[in-house]
Amino acid sequence: MDSENSPPEKHYGRRTFLKGLLVGAGGFFLTSSLVYPFAEAQLCRVTRYQLNLKNLPPEFAGTRLVFLSDLHLGPTVSLDYLQRVVKIARSLRPHCMVLGGDYIFKSASYIWAVANLFKEIKTPLGVYGVMGNHDYANDIISVRTALRQARVQDLTNTGVWLSKGGRRIRLCGVDDFMLGDPDAEAALADATDADTVFMLSHNPDFLETLDDARVTLALCGHTHGGQIRIPGWGAPVIPSLYGQKYAYGLVKAPKTQVLVTSGVGTIIVPARFCCPPEVVAVDLYPLQEGLPFTGSNDIFK
Repeated sequence: MDSENSPPEKHYGRRTFLKGLLVGAGGFFLTSSLVYPFAEAQLCRVTRYQLNLKNLPPEFAGTRLVFLSDLHLGPTVSLDYLQRVVKIARSLRPHCMVLGGDYIFKSASYIWAVANLFKEIKTPLGVYGVMGNHDYANDIISVRTALRQARVQDLTNTGVWLSKGGRRIRLCGVDDFMLGDPDAEAALADATDADTVFMLSHNPDFLETLDDARVTLALCGHTHGGQIRIPGWGAPVIPSLYGQKYAYGLVKAPKTQVLVTSGVGTIIVPARFCCPPEVVAVDLYPLQEGLPFTGSNDIFK
């Protein structure tokens, strides 16, 4: 048979293979892009910070604060997932556990399961928390009752002195900026400029309004880091009056430094992209040579 009339079997097979490969690759990346954000929402990491503070008493060198915020137990966050998160937090062997609010989503009935998780946390210096806007929106009385029974001390507009070797640091908190009535003066009480003071505020926007330089570091949640972040651009939606400023990480407010966590849970859609959930570990040291703040991330599956 004339070669010019022969069926182009080899060429046809190669084109079909390449076409199938491209279609398959496109399908894989499309499926991955749709599935991955739901997987990332379950990939809780540990973010570590070392703070070198000029006023920190040497007795507190090596003290570790572990910070959890925005657990949001409810339709988009499972109890099994939160059990794994609390296990990670406990494995960090905190000296003090601090909680940034928004423990539930959609219904106050979830708070009792969250409180049972907190009962498992034992630390030398205690477990403390403040309230978030979703706690107010879903029956703040039930939330406070459950946390009190779990031996979580409510720091809403108040504070405590944590003591070691006869020296002390201040841990205080303020009410939710959106639905509560934050009072920094009441929280700070008799703290002075010479003291180390940590403040819990669910919403970081409050720190933009704070006109008091006694706060060494504020620990905040609320923004979830945006949940969905576009590399090189940021989060399309940030629940903050100040746009991307308080989305995530260490931020300089007018009177203090602010550490904003991406949080543990999700709301609306149980998905994250380029913004994994996290447990935050903060190690305290007196000021030495080097950067005042450093951090690193460890991924836990």
